[in-house]
Amino acid sequence: MKINGLFLLAFLALGSCSSRELSTYQYGDLCVTRVDEPGHSYFYWGNTADPTGTPSVSVDYHEYGSSLDGYMVFNPDKSVSIIGVLGLFLTTDSTHALTVKRPPNEHFIPWRDSIAGRYRNVVRLKTDEALERRENIANRSAVQVSPRE
Repeated sequence: MKINGLFLLAFLALGSCSSRELSTYQYGDLCVTRVDEPGHSYFYWGNTADPTGTPSVSVDYHEYGSSLDGYMVFNPDKSVSIIGVLGLFLTTDSTHALTVKRPPNEHFIPWRDSIAGRYRNVVRLKTDEALERRENIANRSAVQVSPRE
């Protein structure tokens, strides 16, 4: 009985370590690293295999239907904007050119409609990786996204 309990504890500990997923979004010479944990995502400026420190943007979606939805825009001035649709998006480190934008609906909806089918420098952000990939392919995003690991 004691051995089964230790096995279960070890299994749970190892299982919780694998809940962190990492991916990158690259457009030209700009790169943003995304780290997903259950109910949270963090976005770091640059391509880093082991992001540490304060992320540029954090997203909390564990109380928002457990889903993240948004857009990442690689701007011509070499900044990157994230527009949150579902989840609580916060700029947490303003030392980099990666920030959250909150356009009012009367600006956001026409913008969203204007890029449909031609995302180019825009990538859709989703909790579900397969859904994110399908939507970005269908809308011809030129942003390169690495598979989540």
